[in-house]
Amino acid sequence: MMERSNGWGGRRKEAGAPAKSVHKDTKSRGIRMTDSEYEKVKKFLNDLREEEKKMKKAINALFDACLDTSNDSYSDILAAFNGVKATEENKEIFGKVIRKCLEDYNEAYTDTGLEHADLNSEVGEKAIKEKIDSLDDSIDTTKSGIKYYRLGDWPTHDDEIKEKPADKGDYMNDYYAGKI
Repeated sequence: MMERSNGWGGRRKEAGAPAKSVHKDTKSRGIRMTDSEYEKVKKFLNDLREEEKKMKKAINALFDACLDTSNDSYSDILAAFNGVKATEENKEIFGKVIRKCLEDYNEAYTDTGLEHADLNSEVGEKAIKEKIDSLDDSIDTTKSGIKYYRLGDWPTHDDEIKEKPADKGDYMNDYYAGKI
């Protein structure tokens, strides 16, 4: 006896939603071009993505080297901000000082023959912004509700909260001297 068929022969090859892109934040674009134009655009995009990947690697290497607690300059910056009232103005100061520290370290780092990190590129700006925003992760609150940056081992008490970061270390001294 013959089996009944309802016309279902199974899923068609490549039917359904398109596969997710390997590159996040990319969209499919509808544009007409010749095969040779397509090859040029494809090569350009691959080169652009490869350059971005190299830049991310260089920036990560720079951050690992410069923003390491064994680096005296970075340790001085953290010590200067420990116990400081958490305000947008202080966060802005932190951003300026960290950026200057990274720029100086990048200059010295490049002299050693390692890959130069373009801190002004979109990738560099994003990495610096993330580092500055990470300061918010250190915000703690005293018993009376004052928010401050806790970058040390012990909590700070109300009477120890500072309005501005200390002028500890070269970068903080340069900031207060108006050089940053």
